[in-house]
Amino acid sequence: MRYSLLTVVPAFMGLTFVAPAARAQGGDMIPHPSWGIVAGANFANVTGDDFDDGDNRTGFMAGVTGTFHFTRMFALNTGLLFSQEGSKDPNSDLAIHENMLQLPILARVAFPTSTGKVTPFIEAGPTAAFSLSCKFTDGDDDVDCDDFTGTDVKKFEFGVAGGAGLRFNAGTHAIEVGGRYQQALTDALKDADAKNKVISVFAGFTI
Repeated sequence: MRYSLLTVVPAFMGLTFVAPAARAQGGDMIPHPSWGIVAGANFANVTGDDFDDGDNRTGFMAGVTGTFHFTRMFALNTGLLFSQEGSKDPNSDLAIHENMLQLPILARVAFPTSTGKVTPFIEAGPTAAFSLSCKFTDGDDDVDCDDFTGTDVKKFEFGVAGGAGLRFNAGTHAIEVGGRYQQALTDALKDADAKNKVISVFAGFTI
């Protein structure tokens, strides 16, 4: 799985150079690459045979983003995001808290309006993630996931994500608001059927 992540990152880096070239060929109508910061709330859970009927864990997400335009409508949206994930037992204080570093690589389709001030968009694509920490908590007590389950936490996670939002344009700057659903395709724990899923709502500022 580690080698899979190493193949994703060079591919992403290659696309960052392809996008400016496509913009130059298409003329000034294609927006320049934009960089920004984003923050929002996560409503996370863990699904699988070993984690049935858990309640959402409310957490925080934040990070940096980059959008690389191929045309006015099509772009690549990516970034590095800190993401609080996990789940809660509805019948006790037991909860799982996992902190992730997310790398989404999403194809974005924008729908420019006649005024150009508001641009709706949709996006979807693969995600890769690295587990920064994982703990089980029970009230004031906590223990590392490895010690609690007797199995290792998988450090790398791969999944898919999709979402939609609005971009409010103001000259060279913009504010974006939106929502995103992310579903892991790989288990969070070894020898356990447990996959992270997250609904995020966010706002960001780009330049």
